[in-house]
Amino acid sequence: MENANITTGMKPRKRLIRGFSAIFIIIVIILTFFSKTINNFLLPEVECGSPRSGILQTEIRAKGEVRVESTEKIFAYGDWRVTNVRIKEGSTVKKGEELARVEVGDVKLDVKRKELDIIKLENELQKYRENFQSVDLETYERKITQAGKDAAKAERELETATTLYESGAESRKSVGEAEEKLEKAKLEYETVQKELENKKDEIIRNSNEYQRYINEKEAELQLKNLEFANLQSKLPKDGIIRSPIDGFVKTISTEKGATSSSGQVLFEITGKSSEITIQWKLNANKSKELKEGGRADFELKDDSHFTFDGKITEKRYLSNEDMYIFISRVKNDKGNLKDGQEVEVNITKKSREYRLIVPKNSVVKQSGKDAVFVLKERGGALGEEHYVEMIYVRVEETDDFDAAISGVIDTESRVVSYWSKELVDKAQVKLR
Repeated sequence: MENANITTGMKPRKRLIRGFSAIFIIIVIILTFFSKTINNFLLPEVECGSPRSGILQTEIRAKGEVRVESTEKIFAYGDWRVTNVRIKEGSTVKKGEELARVEVGDVKLDVKRKELDIIKLENELQKYRENFQSVDLETYERKITQAGKDAAKAERELETATTLYESGAESRKSVGEAEEKLEKAKLEYETVQKELENKKDEIIRNSNEYQRYINEKEAELQLKNLEFANLQSKLPKDGIIRSPIDGFVKTISTEKGATSSSGQVLFEITGKSSEITIQWKLNANKSKELKEGGRADFELKDDSHFTFDGKITEKRYLSNEDMYIFISRVKNDKGNLKDGQEVEVNITKKSREYRLIVPKNSVVKQSGKDAVFVLKERGGALGEEHYVEMIYVRVEETDDFDAAISGVIDTESRVVSYWSKELVDKAQVKLR
């Protein structure tokens, strides 16, 4: 009876224990669920991708300009009245083709003016030659000879007077007069000698001045004759101005009825064989990607959208702008490239083949070195979990979007390319 009561009393206790155990297990399950949920909520989100093999490609675009290195300028060599203009800007012309006409009388008048200038210069030179007189030295040489003789004679007379004075035949006065005469003769000799030296210097000066003037005028006359000969070769015969080369009319600076002035540029003709260049500028960061010899594609920014290509022939730094200027020499076979046209420059730079290429933003700086984060898995208190491992790499080359790297990773590695929070080595993460 007593045992039955004990058994009956233990049943509610067991039920209570089982109830508490069930509640405990449920609480543990709930806490585990919430713990994992909260933990996942706080973890950084990441996106990953495997490295690929391939090449890097950089696209560089810039605005350039067509430049004609040389043009043939056609000048007016006098005040000419233009009676007709036969061409338009952009026209194709052949060597010898008529460009315009000017008044023939104006051209002849200019020729006469040039001839008159030369005649005047010739007359001026001849007149100077005729008027030049050299200084006659013979008179001064005779005077110095005579002065020398007079001085010698006075010296002999002094010697005679002194001898006679000492013998008592002459007075002291006669000796004094002989001394005075000798002094005057010596002074005259010195004076004439100095005059002769001065005249010699004058002759040298005059001769040098004369020769210098003659040389200058002869050179000026020679230059005038050469200029006149050159002018005659370029003057429009019968008043017709013709194209000196095959090419394209770049500019026209006159019109029918206008009067040109001497030295005015009437036309500019770009020769078909003239060197055409495309020039553009880039900042230092983009410029480091380009080298001389590289290829560039161009497109005219007009209705034609004409495309062509060329090689970079020159790269030069502009220190005052902190920019680089690039020059590409191109052919103008079709004749549609003209000075000042705007072009679109397109350059595609391709790298060599690389084994590992990742998004450029996957690479981070750690302690001054390049590194990437690689996704890993490990067992944890709440089951399998993801974490990242930082691996140092070497960046071989980059383009606008990707980077070629080398290091202890392979094409199977899962490299992190996006993260929602800052990452550290061994940090637990979750996939986005």
